[in-house]
Order: sequence, then structure tokens, then C-alpha cells
Amino acid sequence: MELCGGGGHRPDVPVVVLTAFGSLETAIASIRAGAYDFVTKPVELDALAIVLDRAVSHRRMRDEIPGCAHGAAGASEARGGERRR
Repeated sequence: MELCGGGGHRPDVPVVVLTAFGSLETAIASIRAGAYDFVTKPVELDALAIVLDRAVSHRRMRDEIPGCAHGAAGASEARGGERRR
């Protein structure tokens, strides 16, 4: 979970949490900490491949769409709009 939050995690690299001790609470905490997705063991390789493909596709879209890396507010600011608080 440390990789998701801050510290040593690069925000441009999507994190997929893979754990043998999955619970709804852990999944929610992982996503809130910044994980792209959460997968429990035993993992089906086809399902893991889909999750990883989606993470890579999401990263590519963020790179291609100006302001997307900062979310909707960032996109608004990139177009010259003001950020709502």
C-alpha cells in the first residue's frame, strides 16, 4: 500500500494490488490510496491480463489527452477554466 500513497510511487505508473488476503475493506483502502485496481489470489491469468491491459490503456489515454492526468479539474484548468472548490 505504500507504493500507492506517495513516497516512492511514480504517479505515472498504475499500481495493481495483488494479495492473498483480500477483503472489501482492503480493496477500498487500496483504491483510495491510489491503486488502479485490486486483484485477489488465486488469480486467473486471463483476468489478470485484462486488468493489466486496462491499466496500460488508461495510462496511454492519460498521456494522449491534455490535462487528463490531473482529473476533470485539471482538464478544465488546461483549457483555461477556473477550478471549482
